[in-house]
Amino acid sequence: MRYVASIEPVHPDGSVCTHTPRTRRETGCAGRTGYVASCDGGGCTWSKADRRRKSLVAERTSHLTSHLTAPATSH
Repeated sequence: MRYVASIEPVHPDGSVCTHTPRTRRETGCAGRTGYVASCDGGGCTWSKADRRRKSLVAERTSHLTSHLTAPATSH
């Protein structure tokens, strides 16, 4: 099973901010208020929010490590 944990910038309403900060006025962006880290794969529903991206990096790594429940086998 493959798990992918991403960190995305979010608007005040929780929607993902997909444009660059430079185009904020052009798109009517309300601004980025924080970040959300979430895991995708195998039915995992983990997510964590924080105002700073840097603080979520360690949380994401720790969560992905938690999916490693068995050692890899060689074929």
